Amino acid sequence: MLGRILRNRFGGIFLFVLFFLAISFITRVALAVYSRNAIDHSILGLFKAFSVGAWRDLITAFYVAAPLVAWLTVCPSRLFRKKAHQFFLLAIASFLIFALIATSFGECFFWAEFGTRYNFIAKDYLIYTREIVGSINQSYPMPAVMPLAAVFGILVAWRLSRTKPWRIWMQSETRFRRRFVIGSLLLIFPLVSYAFISPRDNDTSPNSYSNELALNGINTFFSAITHDPIDYDHYFPTRPSAKIFKEIRQELNEPNTYFPPTEKETIVRQIITYPDKNEKRLNVIYIAVESLSAHFLSSFGNTHKLTPNLDKLAEESIFFTNIKATGTRTARGIESLTLAIPPTPGGSIIRQPHTEGMFTVGTEFRKRGYETKFIYGGFSDFDNMQTFFGGNGFTIIDRSNFILDEQSFGNMWGLCDEDLFEKELKEADNAFSSGKPFFHFLLTTSNHRPFTFPDGKIDLPPGTQNATAAYTDYAIGKFLEEARTKPWFDDTVFVIIADHGVRINQDQTTFPVGDYDIPLFIYSPKHFTPKKVNTLCSQMDTAPTLLGLLQWNYTSRFLGKNIFSIKEDEGRALLGSYEKLAMLRPDSLTILNALRTPECYRYENGNLTPIQLDDDLIEYAIMYYQAAGRLYKNGELWENPSLRIKRQQEAEQESFWSSKSIDE
Repeated sequence: MLGRILRNRFGGIFLFVLFFLAISFITRVALAVYSRNAIDHSILGLFKAFSVGAWRDLITAFYVAAPLVAWLTVCPSRLFRKKAHQFFLLAIASFLIFALIATSFGECFFWAEFGTRYNFIAKDYLIYTREIVGSINQSYPMPAVMPLAAVFGILVAWRLSRTKPWRIWMQSETRFRRRFVIGSLLLIFPLVSYAFISPRDNDTSPNSYSNELALNGINTFFSAITHDPIDYDHYFPTRPSAKIFKEIRQELNEPNTYFPPTEKETIVRQIITYPDKNEKRLNVIYIAVESLSAHFLSSFGNTHKLTPNLDKLAEESIFFTNIKATGTRTARGIESLTLAIPPTPGGSIIRQPHTEGMFTVGTEFRKRGYETKFIYGGFSDFDNMQTFFGGNGFTIIDRSNFILDEQSFGNMWGLCDEDLFEKELKEADNAFSSGKPFFHFLLTTSNHRPFTFPDGKIDLPPGTQNATAAYTDYAIGKFLEEARTKPWFDDTVFVIIADHGVRINQDQTTFPVGDYDIPLFIYSPKHFTPKKVNTLCSQMDTAPTLLGLLQWNYTSRFLGKNIFSIKEDEGRALLGSYEKLAMLRPDSLTILNALRTPECYRYENGNLTPIQLDDDLIEYAIMYYQAAGRLYKNGELWENPSLRIKRQQEAEQESFWSSKSIDE
């Protein structure tokens, strides 16, 4: 049987598919063993994951082999048997073996970091090679794996060339008509098969790890490339726009909020809480802390005593104990903290083109004559932060602006948190000396892989996230201690919040709500009385809450709300994970899925139990997410929507004429 297959021109494709399936199976076993405590390890659960996974592997194998199938179809028999061509095929075999092995190792490292197969995050590996590839090299043994995989690929291909199956294949003869028929079928197979099972549709289990296990990383990687951004209206359930905007305006109709009469798809409104003379013109230091999950803090039950400074701060601040991040990436956190909007499907708005002139938290500060700066220990071209902050009125200070004496320690991701905070102390001093109030948005980097920090700061050795969380706590404590000696301290508000949480392996549900748990501290001892706020709320509510505490009157385009206007039993949080958009209520979770039926769950003590679809819960989730999508599309998240739409049209027109001239 094998001999008959190999005597056909496409016998080598058969060998490649077998090797591809073997590597994919070994990878899936390794991932299952690594996450053995999180996956559904029942016999039925494992059977579903591995059987559906094998089918996806087979489809992907033929996709990868398609260029070679096309070549073998048209390659003349005389050329096929020449030594030079055989060497060419061996070189291709070496490369494919190397690529599959390297990809397998890469998938294992990616899974260890994110708990998923390759997704839109993996695209960053191609775009932001300096930070991400550098961080990977410092965290995982990729520099050793890559050359070993290359050597292995060459040795296996060389050994294969000495085997009988290879020699049989090299002497095969297949007429063109037969080659054309077989080649066409092999090229059509993955296209037809894809219609029955696409990369992330048809989840095999309510367990998110088992669903990821059933995927193929190469397939999901290319799917992420071709499906970002995702348009809400195209992929998710919708309702008539008039209905949606009537409901969202009612939802945002907080006390002292005034909507002008309009039929437009807009949420622009006046928030008039206090007379202008009562506005607090305080400085604000807005700190987004890398990966500051609530699970690191003793205040949330951690027993390792990693965060003594933040736990103390919890007693001295307005401390929000039930706030959720909107996503799991830094760009998503920046989007939420600056624009006060829910997570949009696909990649963050921060990473999209034409983000200049948006209505951000900095808009109101600039109107009042504040200095607005974005201060970051890494390079701000990462995740499009430079374009976003620079295009929205912030002066950017990043790693390139730190002189040598200001850089005590750094890794590929950025300078240590102490260096960042020392820089901020200088910038705040300069602003105070000039007599100008300031709003500074800081983004830390230390609590990120490769988890390194300066020696001699804490008792834990570097290399783990617990250690870097403890170091970040140390740096924040040191920063606040030094800030208390400054003349500007009494009239400054410190807002400390995570950009996102971290993955926790205990959560085995289809949507890991616990991964979104973060803390929020608003600290200004002279102006705000410490208290704990237990209302369920969202990271996107941070900016409206801050402006409310400052007693500012302003025209708002935010979808977030002042947390103090939310009744405790009516809290809500919006959580996004690329193709899933979730609405968390105090006792329920609703999930909107791309191109699939929504899901409803009872939420109790952190656990999810499936329940029947609830129309009211689904409608409430659709209201927020569809409104956000329409506002983005219509330019209503910009200060001047008509100008934004005009600029976008001009850019599209330029792109059209550029491509036209190239084609001609």
